[in-house]
Amino acid sequence: PIINIFARHEQGGTLPPDLERHARLVTWLWTLLLAAMAATALGLALFAPIELWSLFANVGVYVLLAALFIGEYCYRRVRFRHYRHASLAGLLRNVRSVNLFARR
Repeated sequence: PIINIFARHEQGGTLPPDLERHARLVTWLWTLLLAAMAATALGLALFAPIELWSLFANVGVYVLLAALFIGEYCYRRVRFRHYRHASLAGLLRNVRSVNLFARR
């Protein structure tokens, strides 16, 4: 799962089983959110006024993405407080620095 890649990068190698399970669940959560946003955008594009689709596509999508990113970060800091965590800015740097296309 893709979130495992980011989590291993943050933790510096292998993940304990509880963090690995959490990363798998978060990958599914991101997948479901992105699929729901795509379906919503398509539905709005086909059946709603263009202004409503535009509001969702240009504002709503970013609000939902930020809410999940920050919400999961806060949850993880509380739920897994016994592990080392990067700051929010550090997490953003880690996500940007990971090369998802590198051979593993």
